[in-house]
Amino acid sequence: MSHKTSHKKKVISLERTYANDFALVIRERGKEYFLNKKIKTCIKNNHEYYATVTGSEHNEYHVFISTSKSIHQHHELINYVCDCPCEFPCKHIYAVLLAIDNKQYIKPKLKPELPPKNFSFKKFIQMIPPKQLKKYLLQHLDDYKVVVDKETMKQYFIEYVPKESYEFYYNHLYNAYILQQNVEQELQYDMMQLREYMNHSDFQQAFLILKAIICSMIDTNHLSNEESVIDLLLKLRMYLRIIMRKADEQLKENFIVPWIKQIEDKNFYNHIYLEDVFSDIIPVTYKSEK
Repeated sequence: MSHKTSHKKKVISLERTYANDFALVIRERGKEYFLNKKIKTCIKNNHEYYATVTGSEHNEYHVFISTSKSIHQHHELINYVCDCPCEFPCKHIYAVLLAIDNKQYIKPKLKPELPPKNFSFKKFIQMIPPKQLKKYLLQHLDDYKVVVDKETMKQYFIEYVPKESYEFYYNHLYNAYILQQNVEQELQYDMMQLREYMNHSDFQQAFLILKAIICSMIDTNHLSNEESVIDLLLKLRMYLRIIMRKADEQLKENFIVPWIKQIEDKNFYNHIYLEDVFSDIIPVTYKSEK
């Protein structure tokens, strides 16, 4: 006769394990925040937690916590950070620890994080025509020394850098919006790339990035009437109009116009500023073909 014995997995309380990291008054305030539902969102992605906490005067603070097993696996090791002004473990972090212990978080389905394409700086230099390279180096000559910044040089000669796919830009931004982490950095990078491709008349790659930005906002429900969103859409509106004027007919007919018509069919997702991005942008010749 066989007997099956089940061992219940011991649940480790992060709050109890790391309570001594926090002053008593901080623990009390953090518990109040937790009980008063000040945690706007708490998202789990593998062993990482991303939370937004409503603080004093309705300011929002972002908390990041990562966990890992200790060497002896008696408890979990954690790293935590909050972007509030406190220079010590704060009430926002403590409140999120309580949320984690009580499993008050969501596990979203994220897009695969695609790494940048392989880049060899040596091959990159070899691809640049000698006259262009000489002109660039002379512009950066300082006291008989050439000061070269790789990233600046890559932007200047972006046409010789391997191009990333639509999924690369879209997936990174989509995940940033879902996790509410590094959104500004991702947008800043994408807009810089978009602008450089525009400056080099690569309107196909510029459109690809522009589409990724707008679609990631739509698909994560981040179209709002906030000033930052409106300002972003105004810039994209300008870029899209330039692309429609300068791009070749094949790009417009096969990619840009069909995508705009899809957005129109969705009534611009009932967002007046998104509607303004596309208003009066399709020439009458294309509209008649609809």
